[in-house]
Amino acid sequence: MFDAHLAKVEFEATIPGQPKAWQRARDAGPDGYVNPASYSRWLRQTSQHIRGQWKQAGNTRRLECPLEVELAFFLHRPQRRPDGYPRELWDMPPIPAIGRSDVDNYVAAVFDAITRAGIWIDDTRVSGLRASKIWIPTSQPEGTTIRISSLSTIF
Repeated sequence: MFDAHLAKVEFEATIPGQPKAWQRARDAGPDGYVNPASYSRWLRQTSQHIRGQWKQAGNTRRLECPLEVELAFFLHRPQRRPDGYPRELWDMPPIPAIGRSDVDNYVAAVFDAITRAGIWIDDTRVSGLRASKIWIPTSQPEGTTIRISSLSTIF
């Protein structure tokens, strides 16, 4: 990846609630394709939330330069340890999460929301990415953290 000390953090945000994975649009017949209602609702609410944090941070323009994105998806740890999960890690949350949805589907959902919020033109601006799924105790709130850094200072 790129040297983090050379990148300028442009935006940090938090999305409260259970992380949502991207869902494939379904065929709606002659009308084309449509996203499942729960995903469309999440996308609308999340993009509004991100846009609000963007404006609150004093940002007014879209990001157009090369970007690096860091995402962390905090999920409640299941009650039962999955087969093959290291026993020594299990009782020490936060710990790396496996199962549930693929990390790339969580990333795609957040990227859709960021695009819809108008933070960047589209996700083709992202040239570096780090994404993690993390299990946390059920006593802590689920959510997603976003950090977008500009790479224009290193080119």
